[in-house]
Amino acid sequence: MPIKVQTILNQNITLLYDALDLGAANLDRNQLRRIVGDDALVMDTSEMIVAAHPTGGVVYQLGDKRIRITVPQPATEIGSVPLWLLAQQAHELNPQGHLEAYGYNFDVLVEMNADSATLVEKKFVADRADLEATLQGALKTFIPRILFARDATRYDLVLQPQTGAQLIAHLNVHKEHKMLPHQNVLEREFRTEFKEFIATLERLGGD
Repeated sequence: MPIKVQTILNQNITLLYDALDLGAANLDRNQLRRIVGDDALVMDTSEMIVAAHPTGGVVYQLGDKRIRITVPQPATEIGSVPLWLLAQQAHELNPQGHLEAYGYNFDVLVEMNADSATLVEKKFVADRADLEATLQGALKTFIPRILFARDATRYDLVLQPQTGAQLIAHLNVHKEHKMLPHQNVLEREFRTEFKEFIATLERLGGD
């Protein structure tokens, strides 16, 4: 059954490498500045580089063998910022590293068609009484984390019931590829994965 996406809380593309050397000899700071913009605030350490705009927008995080490009502000539309284009630009910052995987992260606040806690419990708790007997306590809330795969793509889904029909859901999409696709392919995947994410939440509310 249809659900209402109230807010897209977070949108992200992450690139994972076999190595990411942040040393000045390996990562061109001038190129980084051209990508993030002259007005960005940059925290540059040996372990992590973080670049963000003082008025909000995109946050870049480089470290732990990863480049993360995130829109941390609430949005009403997916793809409000062309992360697929920014990911292609950021990928060029690490010419010596070899891509191991890339992925997408989404966080949404949705309104289900019934009480969200009840829907989640109905779907994932087969016997509440048995679970409470095992816990020797009363079940107050149930926040499932589900790891699953579709073909070669791995997914990590977390469902957090809120008050009433509201639900916060997080999805990580992990694709193990050695080559970063063209930005048009990234955009198509990004939008398709989000659409399927919402469809999954709609199926959660089905009979």
